[in-house]
Order: sequence, then C-alpha cells, then structure tokens
Amino acid sequence: MILLTQDGPQPFEVLDRIEARRTASPEVREQMDRDAESGQLLTDHGEPLDADTEKRVRIRLLDRFGHLTEAPTFSEYVRQREGASRWLVPGLWPADTIPMLSGNHKAGKTTLVTDLVASLVAPDRKFLGRFGPVEGTPEVYLINAETPTDAMREALIAAGVPADGHLVVDDLEPRGGAHLFDITQPALYDRWIDLIRECMNCGPGEQYEPDVLIVDGLTAIMSGTSLRYAEWYAAFRRFVREVGASSALVTGHADQQGNHSMGGVEMLGGPDGLWTYWSSDPDNPTSRRYFKVQPRLGGVVVPKTEVRLVDGLLTASESAEESTDRAEAPDPRAEVLERLEKASTDGATTTDLTGRGRFGSERRKALQSLQTEGVVTSRTEGRSVRWWLTEHAPTDTIR
Repeated sequence: MILLTQDGPQPFEVLDRIEARRTASPEVREQMDRDAESGQLLTDHGEPLDADTEKRVRIRLLDRFGHLTEAPTFSEYVRQREGASRWLVPGLWPADTIPMLSGNHKAGKTTLVTDLVASLVAPDRKFLGRFGPVEGTPEVYLINAETPTDAMREALIAAGVPADGHLVVDDLEPRGGAHLFDITQPALYDRWIDLIRECMNCGPGEQYEPDVLIVDGLTAIMSGTSLRYAEWYAAFRRFVREVGASSALVTGHADQQGNHSMGGVEMLGGPDGLWTYWSSDPDNPTSRRYFKVQPRLGGVVVPKTEVRLVDGLLTASESAEESTDRAEAPDPRAEVLERLEKASTDGATTTDLTGRGRFGSERRKALQSLQTEGVVTSRTEGRSVRWWLTEHAPTDTIR
C-alpha cells in the first residue's frame, strides 16, 4: 500500500506503520498522524482505494482501535473496578462478556431476545420478570437476521420496549439477506464496522458506539449450517471489541433435545457462558419451555427453570426441580389417539375427545389432522359427532 504525502509516496504495510507509530517520539508521531489524515491512500499499483477501504485503513493508521499494551498490575485493576458494576443484568449477565444463547427449533428464542432487549432499555424492567433491573440506560444494537421487520417491532413493543428506548434494530432481510453478516469474510467485517459506527446525530469526528450488541439468528447468517459456528464466533469476539461494544450476545440452534449448542466442542468452549432456552417437545406448541445458564468463571449458575407466559410476558418460575408436581402438557395428537383407543368400538364425542380451553383447541386441530390422514372416522348423531379409530368404526360411519 502507498501513502502519498507532500514529501512524496511512502510505501508501507499497515501493521508495520502502526508499530512504528507506537514507538516513535511525540514529534514523529504527530507528523505521521498528519500524513495519515491528509495523505492520499493508494494500492500497491498506485490506484485509489474505494471509499470504505480508505476510511478503514486511515482509522487503523491513526491507531484508534485497541492494541496490545503493558498489562496493568493487579492493584491497578482493583482501583479501576472500584465503583463499577460487575453486572450488565444483575444476577444473570456479567458486564464485558459475550455469552451464547441456543435452543432447539421453534422454542421461541426470538421471543426471549425481545424480552431481554426490553429489560435492557426499559427502566425497572426485569428479564423474565426475575433478573435485574439493569442499571443505567445502555445503547443496544440488535441485528435481526430473519424475523420480518414488522413482526420484530411488534414483538419488541409487546415486550415493553418504549418508543424512546436506546435501541437500534438492523434488519438483514431488507439489506439483501442474513448472509451479509457473515463477518468471517474480511470485506463484510470491515463494512459492518463502518455501518454500525456511523452516527447521524453526533458531532464532527464522533462515532456511535453501542454498549450492547445482540445478533439474533446465527444459523440464518451461516446459510442454514452450524458447521462454522465456532469460526464465526471467534470473528465476532474481535468484532465486538472493535466496534466499541462492551457486551454482546448471539443466538443459535441447539440439538433437538435442547441440551447443547450446535457447532461442536469448539463452539461450546468459546462463549462467556452458555444460555439455553428450549422446548421439551419441539413438535408440540403447548409444551413447556425452560431456561438455564452455564457460566464461565465469574458468572452465576441458573439451574433449569421453567418459563411461562404470565399476563402476556415471559416469566421465569421456580426451578424445574421444585415444580415436578405439575404434569407436562401432553401431545394433543397422542392424547386424542389414546382416548379413542380406550373408547374402542363405543367411540367418543368431540367434546369427550377434545375438552375445552387452550388445550382443547390443540386437540381439535389434531383430530382434524387425523381425519384427513384417514386414521379416524366419524358419524353425526343428532347435534353431536361421534368418533372412532378407523379399525374400530362401525361400517356405516362416514369420513
């Protein structure tokens, strides 16, 4: 690369020039900064850089990002931490960490994220009704990989995010797709640093720096594969520090049981704590949801805890070990089949099979599906309908 200054062209390597600047005298460093700010940046072949790359290289030459310095003594560290909160979300999320949230498919991870965002930007709002509240008003930048724009905003409003909340929501689909946040690609990495740090309401030379960066939808970003989770997460750790955020969270998929994040052992070892939110039966929309946290040193263990919907908001109840007296909501399809098996050739009415309320609605859907598949059959009897398993049905029944 070449830096064209008043004194002529200066060929350089970025890292070598950064190191030379750090070891230079104050006078020389001043001159190097003037050249980096005003000189023209060219490729090795003498061609001008595109605007984004030029901005990126110029920032690096001025050494505005973090770099290796002499490690502080322990006493210096203690002094620096005096009066500072060690929590982003008290009792759950230690400050300056980057945990991973995973869960099996359709568990409701995005709904959990909206509850988390609300707890970060809404005063006195606790996450899951239990953790927090957060001190201060952090700036939150949410990258939405795949949820439709309107649906995400409606969910955030329903979770309690105020209209004046310190929140930016960046939707990837309108930009061209979730794959555009694959920051393992250097060009995309650099472009996103610039995009996030752009500030429309700041003074001259100022840049936007979010306190918390949340990425919802890693599998979509990786084009449906979890094989490169660990590679992406390693790039994400660098990205978070370079963009100026102090804490971050990314969501991805877990195995079918919801026990472990996809991406192999490499992925399990990287994050600053593993958050898991899962459904006991991914194919049953009424099954119970659970949340737990396995932290790194300095965090807090959150044992397996049931999460329920209370007054429209997700709420963490007592730990699962303390709620074994409440039976799991059964699979509606299995329950309908079991009741018909017991009824045998006598059959059962619709009300007998489905009952009423929320679970009754699910059983009615299951009953209709079983009829379409030919597993059950029925006959009208006055103002009611009687049902049988096909193998137990009288010959005069109708489908």
